[in-house]
Amino acid sequence: MRARSRVAAVAVAATAFALVWATYCNTFSNSFHYDDFHTIVDNRHIRDLGNVIGFFSDPETFASISERAMFRPVVTTSFAVNYRLGLYDVFGYHVANFFLHLSCGLLLFLLARSIGLTRIQAGIGALLFVVHPVQTEAVNYISSRSESLAALFFLAALTAYVRWRSIGETDRSDGHGAQALYVASVGSFVGALASKSTSLALPVVLLLFEAALRRRAGKGWSLSRLVRYHSPFWALSAAYLFIVRSSAGVALGQPVRGLDEQILSQFKAFIYYAKLLFMPVSLSVDHQFSAADTPSVPAILGGAVLASLLLAGGAMYRNRQRGGSAPLLGWSLAALLPASLVPLNVLVNEHRLYLPVAIASLWIVGFVLSTVGDPHSWRTGSRSVRLWGVGVALAVLALLAHDRNRAWATELTLWQDAVDKAPGMYRPHMHLGGAMETAGKWEAARAAYERAVEIDPSVALVRHQLGALYKASGKQEAAMTAYREGILLDPPRVESHYNLANLYFDMGKLDDSRRSYESALALQPDHRGARYNLADVYARLGQFRKAEAICLEALAEAQPDGRFHLLLAKVRESLAK
Repeated sequence: MRARSRVAAVAVAATAFALVWATYCNTFSNSFHYDDFHTIVDNRHIRDLGNVIGFFSDPETFASISERAMFRPVVTTSFAVNYRLGLYDVFGYHVANFFLHLSCGLLLFLLARSIGLTRIQAGIGALLFVVHPVQTEAVNYISSRSESLAALFFLAALTAYVRWRSIGETDRSDGHGAQALYVASVGSFVGALASKSTSLALPVVLLLFEAALRRRAGKGWSLSRLVRYHSPFWALSAAYLFIVRSSAGVALGQPVRGLDEQILSQFKAFIYYAKLLFMPVSLSVDHQFSAADTPSVPAILGGAVLASLLLAGGAMYRNRQRGGSAPLLGWSLAALLPASLVPLNVLVNEHRLYLPVAIASLWIVGFVLSTVGDPHSWRTGSRSVRLWGVGVALAVLALLAHDRNRAWATELTLWQDAVDKAPGMYRPHMHLGGAMETAGKWEAARAAYERAVEIDPSVALVRHQLGALYKASGKQEAAMTAYREGILLDPPRVESHYNLANLYFDMGKLDDSRRSYESALALQPDHRGARYNLADVYARLGQFRKAEAICLEALAEAQPDGRFHLLLAKVRESLAK
């Protein structure tokens, strides 16, 4: 009988893996996208595994653009390993993303078993999470590996903690094993924080677990024990916030929207996320979604639904007979909380649902199956029909996910899909313009950029890209206008001043070029291109002493730019005449 059970278990596992493989087998040749270029393709730091220690001390190693610096050393290390194994062969990066996603599904299964769900409930919940179409963004978008890595460590920490508490209640003699689980939980939390800040939700989830344990078992801890064993998680959270205080300070000190607008927008987003969970169609990398600056109907409805869910969850929680899955609802909402509280430029993103949907999958399965009865108690015929129904539902979700993967094939397909589904958002048009420009489709790129400007005239980045396109196509006056408009909208943008200076130089307007280079250097004194070009302009204007001073200053640096040697020689030759 045991042998037969093992064979059955292997067959079920093989079938589950086949379903997951069929869902994502068309992802492995999809291209790099969006943030992938500054975090992977153009990021020189990942090209040497010797930089790994630096990943944990310098957030600027995360990207080639200093403005995108983030403390995600585990993610950056994974990119460095990928680069070491296959350079920029996208296949290896996708393989890593696939197996990380699969590993999260396995950990979710273990978590479900640890909190008392049956094998069938745990298996269905894990498969629902793994094949759900909303997760395709985290699997296809390589930079979203931060979500799957953070979830992996988060689920490991939570599972280890739950099992540790279970051992502590049932077997006091196994002290060493219990201690190892507690250490594993704390260590996994470190890995989660080093992957993404959304992991800060874990201490809250642990408190919710303790509250549920006290209610159901009546054996909660005293306050002193709770503080003793939970303080490491809160201390690590505080340490993490201290490490990322610079970037966090910018996000919180200069928010993109006010607190009231953020709360109303996230109430509205909650309804939208619920729709994506239960009706995962019309998925997009950029959704047609606007902020709620007044108490609109969607925002009020979202707040009401959220409050109703919390009340319903509380009622289930108080019912010891039916409340087994109720805490999972709170866990899922807590996992969504960090991304909802901090005002971000993009209001809704599918990859933000990665961990919340993982936990919600267990809640849905636990709630539904507790309503219709445990599968083991079903009559033979009824059980077969219901399991077939579950199988069909999972297969439909897998087909939807498989189809969604096609949109991620290239930058062109991704952003054209986004434009088709969110025609009123400027970002899809802007990135479609970039994809068209890369493909050499100049007129289509221009039309996309200009449409982005029409939708949101306040975005300086679009003017910058439009100016670069005009310049590349020989339309210098139009490029100059676009750069100037971009600078008026965002004066601190260094590259706009620099590119305008280069344009003036090409047009022979040396005085205008000099002023723009000086503006760029006033914002970023170590900008090597601007310094060299300014020295060259000074030399062309006959101001040789100023050109000489810039060259000498540049050559005095620890890593001097060799171009300045040749320019300095030419300048001194002119001074000697």
